[in-house]
Amino acid sequence: MALVDKENPVWLLIGNPNSGKTTLFNALTKQNERAFNYPGSTNVIKEGSFFSLHGEKYILLDAPGTYTLTGKTENDSLIRDLLLGRNEKFPIISGVICVVDSSNLQRNLYLVSQVLEFNIPTIIVLSMVDVAKQRGIKPSENKLKHLLKCNVVSYYRQCCASLFAIKASIHVSKKINDRKHIIFDSKIEEAIQFLPLKSRGTSLTLLFTEATLAKEVVNQLNLNLKNWKTSIIQSRYNYLDQLKIAFYQKETRSEIIDKILLHPLLGLFPLLGFLSLLVWSIFVMAPIPMGWIHLTFSKLALFVHNNISTPWVSNLLSGGIIPGVGNVIAYLPQILLLFFFIGFSESIGYLPRVSFLIDRIMRQFGLHSRAFIPILSSYACSIPGILASRSLSSKHEHLSTIFMIPCISCSGRLPIYMLLIGTIVPKYPLVKSFLLILIYFGTTICAGCIAMFLRRTIFKGPENDSIMELPSFRTPSFPHIFEDLWIQAKSFLWRAGTVILFSSMILWFLMNFPQNEPTKHTENNYATKIGHVLEPVLHPLGYDWKIGVAILSSFSARENFITTLAVIQSREDALNCCWAPEKTSLSLEKYPIKTCVGLLLFFAFSFQCVGTIIVVLKETGSYRYVLYQFIFMNGIASLSALLVNQFGLFLEFW
Repeated sequence: MALVDKENPVWLLIGNPNSGKTTLFNALTKQNERAFNYPGSTNVIKEGSFFSLHGEKYILLDAPGTYTLTGKTENDSLIRDLLLGRNEKFPIISGVICVVDSSNLQRNLYLVSQVLEFNIPTIIVLSMVDVAKQRGIKPSENKLKHLLKCNVVSYYRQCCASLFAIKASIHVSKKINDRKHIIFDSKIEEAIQFLPLKSRGTSLTLLFTEATLAKEVVNQLNLNLKNWKTSIIQSRYNYLDQLKIAFYQKETRSEIIDKILLHPLLGLFPLLGFLSLLVWSIFVMAPIPMGWIHLTFSKLALFVHNNISTPWVSNLLSGGIIPGVGNVIAYLPQILLLFFFIGFSESIGYLPRVSFLIDRIMRQFGLHSRAFIPILSSYACSIPGILASRSLSSKHEHLSTIFMIPCISCSGRLPIYMLLIGTIVPKYPLVKSFLLILIYFGTTICAGCIAMFLRRTIFKGPENDSIMELPSFRTPSFPHIFEDLWIQAKSFLWRAGTVILFSSMILWFLMNFPQNEPTKHTENNYATKIGHVLEPVLHPLGYDWKIGVAILSSFSARENFITTLAVIQSREDALNCCWAPEKTSLSLEKYPIKTCVGLLLFFAFSFQCVGTIIVVLKETGSYRYVLYQFIFMNGIASLSALLVNQFGLFLEFW
């Protein structure tokens, strides 16, 4: 730490993520740190130096972006330690420069209100002033300076005059002891007064983040005012509402729309409408291109069967690879529709609002709203969802989210759901849509219950409080949406052309060798032998040897369940002299409804994907967690299928 010494004053540069801190840091220190355009680009302390207008040298520290000083992330803890002078690598901070995004003043001033409570010389630098003016926001430097009792400077990029003004403010800034602070509930004020610390900021930090050091005060506060943390947050926002006289702001389009979308009751109707449109499109729009894909692979199978003279090659292609791969690729339109709706809602800014809307619901399950994005990602694939859960600051919430994510219905389950629902309800698209919504809703609730159980038992710990960023509504970026769709399509087709293709070839080999004389209904091949070994175990669940082999193959990729059954069906049709190459679509009509319902529940709760198992092992670093999760989830899946099959027999319900 060559730059930091006791001779030169040290100033700390802080602000919300993506507020322009790095740009100002580069301008002052003449460095060339890259400014990223997404939250959290600064994850370490950057050091630089500059000279004031009077030639005095200052050290400038660029801290990671944060929304609040009371969070529990490593970045929040690092900034608190710097403000409190507890970081041994740095001397006492002489002052703070708060970079404030003028286009979102209320959110940014929340952090400023916390910094001012430390009674450290503070300068507010207003960035993105041009963007703010376009949105009807005209911040008044003089009014903010009068209300907050600190220097306020507007910063324009590549404007030397604004840099001079900032340097001049640093030179004349001083500690202000008569600043008007936010008045909290009387019980909270009593707790602050009881702690004989040098500033209100230090006392509030102790109460929020280091309760063990003030255990008696915190316990008494919990008894007197149960939701005291929420009360403090609300008091801050009430105070910030009063500051609106310092900037004239007309009601933006986003704020008008948010009155409906963020309403606790009214906001549910647009959300349900959005989800209903998604599911309806999957059942009504997607079957059209799915039919084209089925027809293409049917004609391809017929062409191969009629034009390749070598029997085993013809059989491998038309009876193994083509029906196996074709039945999986046919579900690509439905998966792309799912990704399109997710990408569209994220592009227009609706996705964060859904997260805000369900925050109260998620807290009932012991999870923070920040877990919404990992959970939503898991509807596409569990692996990115588990990796995205790293953003959770609490280890207990992180582990609870990892345990619940495999219960979320990923896109790999969607083809199986579609196949089974189509068998249970051959007609009536609206009924099919309702069943699919019910499955997704049910598995989500069950995943939440798992998280709630874990948060109250094994992974018990305190809840986190933080601020959520709601971006303004904007026009969807269709090029980015379709670029993401192309990436997802390539990923899906690559899996179909590698894992599923390879699995189809192995399965064809198991179904055709050894070349023994077949009996009337079955064969003495390897796959049949494996299936009959599994059949006694699976019989109470209502499954035969074919389903057993298909479930076994689905551990490499869930879609292999369809591939396996398609290859087995193709082989059996050939044995019974009823095979037609143009018939490549899979049917489960010969199985009773209760078996299909049991399979539906089994795949909804089972923990099969090998890739997910490996990622869980890497993230948790414990074979024990993986083993517990595997036994627990597959136990629930098997028990659900068993109950459906046994009670279905007893009640003759199906």
